Amino acid sequence: MSDSESVKATRVGTYMYLPENQRSTLDFRYKELNLAYERAVGDELEKNRHFYPLVVQAGLEALDGVDGEEIRERLMQFE
Repeated sequence: MSDSESVKATRVGTYMYLPENQRSTLDFRYKELNLAYERAVGDELEKNRHFYPLVVQAGLEALDGVDGEEIRERLMQFE
C-alpha cells in the first residue's frame, strides 16, 4: 500500500470502546509520538495508517506469554 492510497480503501475498519481515561491517554500519546516522529523523520505519523497499527502490534507483543491470572489483573484496571 502506498501512502497515497486511502487507508479506508485498503484496510479493515475496527471499532473499539475504551474507557475515557484510556482514550485520552491514547490521544495524548499520539500527539507526543507524532511530534517526535516528525522531528526525526520530517513526516507526519498518520493516526490510522501508522499509529493505531503500531499500538496494536506493541500491545500484542506485550501480551505474548501472559497467563490467565495476569490477564485478569490487567483487566481489573478497567473495571
